[in-house]
Amino acid sequence: MRHLASRAFGHPAIAAMLTLGLIVGGWGAARAGGPVYTFVVALGSNCIGGGGPNGAAFSIQLKDRDGTSVQTKHGSTAAGGSWSLCLKRAVNSGDRLTVNDGEHHRTFTVPGLTVSVNRATDVVAGRAPAGVTVRITGTHRTTLIGGVPFPEVATTASANRQYSADLTGAVDLSGGDSYLVRYFTSSGDTIYRLGYVPYFVATLGESSITANVNRGQLVSFTSRDSSGAVKGSARDIADITTGEIDTQLADRFGGAIWTRAGDRIRASFSADAQIKVPPMALTANASSDVASGRCAASVGFEVYAYHTTGGFAFASQFGTTKADGKFSVDMSKGASATYDLKSGDFIAAVCRLGAGDRIDIQRHVP
Repeated sequence: MRHLASRAFGHPAIAAMLTLGLIVGGWGAARAGGPVYTFVVALGSNCIGGGGPNGAAFSIQLKDRDGTSVQTKHGSTAAGGSWSLCLKRAVNSGDRLTVNDGEHHRTFTVPGLTVSVNRATDVVAGRAPAGVTVRITGTHRTTLIGGVPFPEVATTASANRQYSADLTGAVDLSGGDSYLVRYFTSSGDTIYRLGYVPYFVATLGESSITANVNRGQLVSFTSRDSSGAVKGSARDIADITTGEIDTQLADRFGGAIWTRAGDRIRASFSADAQIKVPPMALTANASSDVASGRCAASVGFEVYAYHTTGGFAFASQFGTTKADGKFSVDMSKGASATYDLKSGDFIAAVCRLGAGDRIDIQRHVP
């Protein structure tokens, strides 16, 4: 069972769609003397939006960078002129978007924006069109739910289309923090990316390693036992669209190795990307709906469960472990009030350690 930010906090593409609903009325508003239609584009998402005439019906055609038509979709603007819709594939830099309402016509070639986050130095860097003001903000998390927005930091892309901003004065970045990086074009369009500060997840008793890191990043993982001897390693390239990695720890002969308490796991994406696996336990009672267990002391945790038979249902509970590392939650309470824990259900607990990396334990309800 993969446990990435895409499950705990919302996949960036889905978050982009939700963000569009909040921002198109402001970011996508047409500027005086500018084009009638503007675009708000979340790179890597299939959802786009923008501004236009009030109550207009229009078509949007998506072409790739070679000019091949991908899709044409129809939509309409709201009373305030904002619009949003979702296409069948993600929009990337170099794509061409053409809007036509019979009276107004505009073709927009999507410009680029890349983002690379170094959580150890708090530096966010990448590429953007020369001269644009790149704005960086997001949410800093110290637990596995909620968080505090950090102040916006702005920087200007250089003549060679590079930007870099040190966020040290605004936030101490940690794994799983969310970010939003954006800029406005001279025509009033908005280009942005959403993502997560890199982190990884190891699973107790399994060889699985998942991660959410910088898109296209090559990452190495090394596991050592409590004596410091190398147990195994893994190496993978993050998905170019989502930044996700899903790999397995293996010894030098290719055999799977299992993560145990006392192991130390290190990842190459950041100087502080390392964990010492704590002793862990997880039990669940189908009669009382209570799940309890143990992890590291005073850390954020999530317990989540779902039915494996009899129709899908899902529940999760968040909290902070006690000073002795123990936790206990009633899966039928709070937002999961209709959930009834059953024998055979899948259940897992994930704990956030150190700089934001995580360890989880997975079981089935007896």
